[in-house]
Amino acid sequence: MIKKLISKLFVMFFKYTSKNSGPNAFYLNKIISDANFSIGKGSGGPNSIVSEIKSIGKILDSQNPQLIIDVGAHQGSYSDLIIEKYPKSIIHCFEPSKHNFNLLSKKYAEKKNIHLNNIGLSDSEGDVNLFSDYSGSGLASLNKRKLDHFNKEFNYKEKVKTITFDKYWSENLQKKEIDLLKLDVEGTELSVLQGCKNAMENIKNIQFEFGGANIDSRTYFQDFWYLFKEYNYEIFRITPFGLIEINTYTEQEEFFKTTNYIARNKNML
Repeated sequence: MIKKLISKLFVMFFKYTSKNSGPNAFYLNKIISDANFSIGKGSGGPNSIVSEIKSIGKILDSQNPQLIIDVGAHQGSYSDLIIEKYPKSIIHCFEPSKHNFNLLSKKYAEKKNIHLNNIGLSDSEGDVNLFSDYSGSGLASLNKRKLDHFNKEFNYKEKVKTITFDKYWSENLQKKEIDLLKLDVEGTELSVLQGCKNAMENIKNIQFEFGGANIDSRTYFQDFWYLFKEYNYEIFRITPFGLIEINTYTEQEEFFKTTNYIARNKNML
C-alpha cells in the first residue's frame, strides 16, 4: 500500500516537473538521488569505508576472522580499519602502483601480520599498463577510463605485473580458507573473480564495488550476479542503514554510481 502511494506521488511530481523545467526538475533529480542513496545505490566511494567495515563487521564478528585479502589496497585506508577491528587477523594486500606500494611499505613496516604485494590481480598473468590521472591516484585502473566529463585525463601510465589469485592462493596461502576478499580495483573486479574460481569455494565473504568504472570495462551487474549464483553465494547491497539482500536480478541493478556489495558463500555459513 505504501509502495503504491509513493509510486503515485512520484508519477504526479514527475508530470508536474516535466511541464515546469528548471528548479522543479532539479528537486525531482535530488529526490531520486536521495532515494537511491538510502538503498545503497551510489553510497559507495572513499568516504564510505567506515560504513563498509561496519556492515562487513556484522558478518565477520561471529566468524573470528583469521585471513583477509585486500585487493586494491591503495594507501591502506581499508586495511587500517580492518586491523584495528581484528588485530589478530592476517592481511594480504595487493597494490600495483609503485607510489602507493612505497607508502604502504613505510606504514606497515612494523606490522608482521600485514603482507604486501606490489602486483595486480586479474584473470591472467603478465605485464600490463596501469592507467590513472596522476601517480598514486585512487582512480587508477587497468582500463584506460574516459573521464573527460569530469575534466580528468588518464594520461599517466606505468607498467605493472598481474597474476591470478588462484596462483597466489595455491602457492603462497597453501589453499587456506579465506574469511574476506575485498575488491576495489576500478572496474576490473570481474577479471579478478574470474582469476580466482578455484579459490571461490574456500572464500566465506567477498566485498566488491560496482559503478562508473564498469562502464569503461564494459562489465555489468548481471555478470556478477550469475557468477556468484554459480558458486552458491548470496548477494547483499551495503546501504547507510545496513544490508539489503538482492534476491533476484533485474535491470534496475545496473546502476553506474559507486555502490558496494557483499557476497556470502552459502556453503560456508
